[in-house]
Amino acid sequence: MIQLNCPFDISDVSAALSNCKNLCYVRHITGEFEIAAMARRKDKEKASELIKWVSSVRCVVKVIPHSVLKTVKEDLDTDLG
Repeated sequence: MIQLNCPFDISDVSAALSNCKNLCYVRHITGEFEIAAMARRKDKEKASELIKWVSSVRCVVKVIPHSVLKTVKEDLDTDLG
């Protein structure tokens, strides 16, 4: 979850984030945070480096990381019907 303080369109920030090859997705969302992003990293050190980089992107004021403990289901081909 990424919170912004941005005087301009957040598309500029999300475009900068989307250029990061380590992020699987970058989504505009509603609520307290403006952007949701997901990454996969092999170890804590690599994850920490990525979080620091995301935090350094212009207009980013807060990053709340979460770790997946167990994947119960992952189906990216779900019918959106």
